[in-house]
Amino acid sequence: MMKLSIDGREFRVKEGWTILEVAREHDIPIPTLCYHEEVSPGGRCRLCTVEIVSPKMKRPIVLACLYRVQEGLEVRTQSEGVLRSRKDAMERLLGLAPDAEEIRLRAREIGVEEKPSGSKGRGCILCGLCVRACKEIVGRSALALETQGIRVTSRRCIGCGTCAYLCPTGFIKMDDREGLRVIWNKGFKERERPLSGRFHSPMDWIEYVEETEGMAKRGEEEN
Repeated sequence: MMKLSIDGREFRVKEGWTILEVAREHDIPIPTLCYHEEVSPGGRCRLCTVEIVSPKMKRPIVLACLYRVQEGLEVRTQSEGVLRSRKDAMERLLGLAPDAEEIRLRAREIGVEEKPSGSKGRGCILCGLCVRACKEIVGRSALALETQGIRVTSRRCIGCGTCAYLCPTGFIKMDDREGLRVIWNKGFKERERPLSGRFHSPMDWIEYVEETEGMAKRGEEEN
């Protein structure tokens, strides 16, 4: 166990935890937009900055989602430098997606004013959450993060919608119609329930899950 303090409160935690994980465990608010507990941290939104109190550090402002705890670590989440860094990051995100409700909400929480610019931005803040979720949760790696946006490999996409559910800006559009799901400009036929006649998950997704579970089961039997 390691001892550290956050805003004067002392905690003991297991080795390997990040500052953000400790903060969330103890209800200490640190803003995030690109973080999800089920995927590896990316640090791309840069909202989760905190300050490390140490005379050895030339740049004491770090990202809480990436910085792992150390014995005796002293952390500040509300210092002047931290708040300024978060505002700078938020202004950049707001410029990229000024119409996104989640972005506007976080901006108000951080104290960044919405300024009418006449530009709608591109909507995607390049947080990479969809890319990491597709690879680590779904296991498909159908998405890739590039400078100008998200690249989609359509033959690998199974229409599960995980990326759309997790997107913090609503940039990823998904439309469930009668028996058809449309996402990334691709249509996926949905399975019909035999009794109710209602449609649900895309066939590609169902077949992938069944195949994956079958492979896992065969592996267990072989072992």
